[in-house]
Amino acid sequence: DGRVTGSQRDGEHLRADESILKEIRESKDLSDELRERLDAELQRFSKMFKPSVEEDQAALWNGAAGLTWVEAQQALDRLFSPFEELLVESVLARGARSVLDVGCGTGATTLAIARALRGGNTVGVDISEPMLALATARAERERLPARFVRADAETHAFEAGSFDTIVSR
Repeated sequence: DGRVTGSQRDGEHLRADESILKEIRESKDLSDELRERLDAELQRFSKMFKPSVEEDQAALWNGAAGLTWVEAQQALDRLFSPFEELLVESVLARGARSVLDVGCGTGATTLAIARALRGGNTVGVDISEPMLALATARAERERLPARFVRADAETHAFEAGSFDTIVSR
């Protein structure tokens, strides 16, 4: 209806403030201390306007993209099976006993590795709750010892030395 809400107006003012801070930051007459303070303030503004990549990805994969992947799981597993086979062969050739599958999705590669390792430690990590729910159900259905962790693999605090091999399809 063309009306501007308070939050839109506040956002416009913050963006204007950010623009002014950037201009000041580029001034050659600033002390290092003031430049550092401006950098910190600009980072704060940046976080206010732009969700982090991690937040964007988590929202995507816990929403429509994750649900769509779950619905298409069988077709996608067939499509990616050549990569899965190569990863399993590589894990076996390395003599791996503890494997982390980064971005495991619905678990096809994690489960294939768990089948091949017969008793080794296989963990899949992903940010998508719907995809991990399916992966967990598949592992339980097959009675495989694979575990799944909902986390961002880049920032999750895995125990040091807990994996001798990391894969990602």
